[in-house]
Amino acid sequence: KVVFIIQFCMIAGACIITAGAIIAERNSLRFSPLPFGSMEKELLYTAWACGAMSCISAIIGCLGGRYRSKILLVIYLFSVLIAFTLAIATTSQAFMDKTNVFNYAQRQWRGLSAAQERLYQTQNKCCNFGTLSPCCRFAPGQGECTNSLYCFETIEDHLLDQLTIVAATSLVQAIFLSIVLIS
Repeated sequence: KVVFIIQFCMIAGACIITAGAIIAERNSLRFSPLPFGSMEKELLYTAWACGAMSCISAIIGCLGGRYRSKILLVIYLFSVLIAFTLAIATTSQAFMDKTNVFNYAQRQWRGLSAAQERLYQTQNKCCNFGTLSPCCRFAPGQGECTNSLYCFETIEDHLLDQLTIVAATSLVQAIFLSIVLIS
């Protein structure tokens, strides 16, 4: 019975990591229709792959526990190791992106066309990516700039929040898979 409970818990962890990636992606799409501020696909793919591999591992574990097949148990061990490796990769990448969020956003900014940059700057009342000068849009009838932020400041908190979601959910799955591997 314990073997089957562990497998159901592994599936629950897979749901958590997958949901974390889906929520982060959905929040990014709601933030802006432009690719600036979105989660990079590679980070999401590793989280989804970890969730899928965890579910496959759980099925193999249930079958191996049911039939007491040594081959299935060896395959189960390797599949849990793969899922664990994916969870560690997702966690470490998300935490590294959090510590280097400026470069993460700058890569996305450089991928925008000139029209997309102007659209983002107009919609978010910001200028350039990392500096205010030489951009200043004046308020109608006034001599003051309406922009008080550069564009990185408008996206930084959003990116950090989404990276935290992915990092936390993948860390939970990595911890659980490590417990499965130890037991």
